[in-house]
Amino acid sequence: MENSEDTKTTSTLERTEPEQTDVSTPASTSEDATEVTSPEATAAAETTGAIAPEPPVTAASANPANLDVSSLQAALDSAQANEAILQRQIETLEAELSTQQTQLDQIKADAAIATQLKTELDEAKRVIMQLTKLNAYLLYTYDAA
Repeated sequence: MENSEDTKTTSTLERTEPEQTDVSTPASTSEDATEVTSPEATAAAETTGAIAPEPPVTAASANPANLDVSSLQAALDSAQANEAILQRQIETLEAELSTQQTQLDQIKADAAIATQLKTELDEAKRVIMQLTKLNAYLLYTYDAA
């Protein structure tokens, strides 16, 4: 695989922060900030195979009542971009696996041929030894006569 960077994604459910005890107090505006990825950055990440980072979970976004459509859309877009990247990686790995399986089949075929040739060579050695012994016996009997 060409891109060997280690990446780790964590779902929104795994990254929850402690709940607020006072629900009547509105969240501050600094907590409402979410990270939005530009289309150019998303396209660049797709071509390099990097998985786009998910927007950070804030106290406001951890509470479903405070989620707005734009942050949900940004999370959906990020997840879809990640899915496309992972799908391409799966396709690449499947192609590599197919190539390796073909190579393995060829190696097995070559090993079977090598085994057959070794058997034939052993048989040829045995026949040569018999002929050598027979030739030595014939020369001995010819010289003796």
